[in-house]
Amino acid sequence: MPPLFGRLDAGMVAAFGSMGGLSFLAIIGTLAFMPSSHGTSRHRKRPSFREMGRSPLVRGVFATRVTENIGARPSPPSCRFSPA
Repeated sequence: MPPLFGRLDAGMVAAFGSMGGLSFLAIIGTLAFMPSSHGTSRHRKRPSFREMGRSPLVRGVFATRVTENIGARPSPPSCRFSPA
């Protein structure tokens, strides 16, 4: 494999090759264990926001997200979109 940027030694080739192999195994495992979509009803009633708000799982996820973002700094003005 020719080096594109600088020197590419055998350790880097092995590291990136193993990362690629593990990623391939992960996608194969994900596809193997995904439930099939045929056989499910497409006309299933979706829960309302009120019903979701009563779920302890949704409340826990919401509380975690809120507490993680309490101290978050907003992005500086130079990073925001501004029309020219």
